[in-house]
Amino acid sequence: MTDKHSKVQPEPKPKPDEFYVGYLPMPPRHRRFVNALVGLLAIWMVGMGALIVLAMRDPGDARWESGRVQSWTGTLIEHPYPMLLPDSNKPGAIFVVSMGKSGAHDRLKEHFGRAVTLNGYGLSRQGRHLIELDDSPQAVISDSSTTRSAAVEMNHIKHTILTGEIVDGKCYLGAMKPGDGMGHQSCAALCIKGGLPPMFVANTDEGDLVYYLLLIDGSTQLPDHILAMLGRPVTIEGDIATMQGIPILQTTASLVTPTDPFAISNP
Repeated sequence: MTDKHSKVQPEPKPKPDEFYVGYLPMPPRHRRFVNALVGLLAIWMVGMGALIVLAMRDPGDARWESGRVQSWTGTLIEHPYPMLLPDSNKPGAIFVVSMGKSGAHDRLKEHFGRAVTLNGYGLSRQGRHLIELDDSPQAVISDSSTTRSAAVEMNHIKHTILTGEIVDGKCYLGAMKPGDGMGHQSCAALCIKGGLPPMFVANTDEGDLVYYLLLIDGSTQLPDHILAMLGRPVTIEGDIATMQGIPILQTTASLVTPTDPFAISNP
């Protein structure tokens, strides 16, 4: 027997179907989830980008003026590395290389000791300068009737022991940023093998950054076991000299030692 005073309870309304169908509007719950997820992803991407930028080290003030051909005049010298001694004597000796990962030794061999005009692109960093020769036949113009003395003496300063990194001069002076570290190891090895000038970069006890043209056993061509040390800290014992404003570190292969010998790999 039913109670005539009792109310009949209405049947509950069915929940809306949350099944997503591509050609129908997105269900409200799905839409809220997607909007929240997109917002969180956007915040995460901005935050990660900021962290990456803040974590990047300063690549230095190296410059590569690759947008315009420039001209330099002076005298070419061959040793210890092909360099131009500018007529103005400023900024001092300038390294001369070819385009790409190649030195300019063969291209310049008929011009050493002569007055020349060089056309190319300038690279510079903290008082060090380098000329990348243009590919045109007019990149090197010399006066065959004028021969100058190409012998320049090096002035020895002191014996030293420094810890730093061996780099290739072209990339470090502006062709790459950064032009050092493990990420640049393979490139540096190819560049130095190709005849580009090796340099040694170190911090002094006073915290100053110094870098030298590196001569090992009197040559800028480095042995393979030294190339295997690129991109990692090494300690070098040798003699510091200067020549036409270029600081030079002279040493022997036996006096170049890795700070972590177990981390060395072939280039």
